[in-house]
Amino acid sequence: MAFSPVGRCGSCGLKVGAPPYLVEAATLVAAFVVVLVRPSHLEALAVAWWAGTSIVLAFVDAAVHRLPNRLTYPAASGVVTLLGLSAVVEHHTASGLARGVVAGTGLAAGFTALTLALGRHGPGLGDAKLMLGTGILLGWLGWTTVLTGLAFALVAQGLWATALVVAKRAGDGAHLPMGPFLIVGAAVGAVLTSC
Repeated sequence: MAFSPVGRCGSCGLKVGAPPYLVEAATLVAAFVVVLVRPSHLEALAVAWWAGTSIVLAFVDAAVHRLPNRLTYPAASGVVTLLGLSAVVEHHTASGLARGVVAGTGLAAGFTALTLALGRHGPGLGDAKLMLGTGILLGWLGWTTVLTGLAFALVAQGLWATALVVAKRAGDGAHLPMGPFLIVGAAVGAVLTSC
């Protein structure tokens, strides 16, 4: 096949990156999410901004169990800026933006508290920073979206962890990255509550 990403370092041959075509498939799914949520123009940009940064964050977290500040902070600031512009330019009520900010900061604070209380057995600070932008977007869409997205993420991660334990693929010190589940949960919550 002429067009096939090998996913290996050209110098040493070490396997790098996601499996072939997985990033492209995730991008296609993200485009469908943007369409299904049916946002206005600036809302669409905010959802697209969140989806674009979230795809990268999900793959980074799955690979190295980190959610870098270089991505989480721009994700949150881009979402709040674009939604703020949407509130002003497209004449949305300010209550959606206020609800989003409350949801985002509340989720970020809650995840930070869990991190401090549970240490390495709980979510990481990267997850808290991820929830800032994600929570703002979900809150903009409504409280039902926030609850649906968070519930789906936590249930999906719990089921995946259970499956790993049953398959005996998770050892005693195993740590399951939470970021991909939070991102997929947010996307599912947005689609389910928008349809």
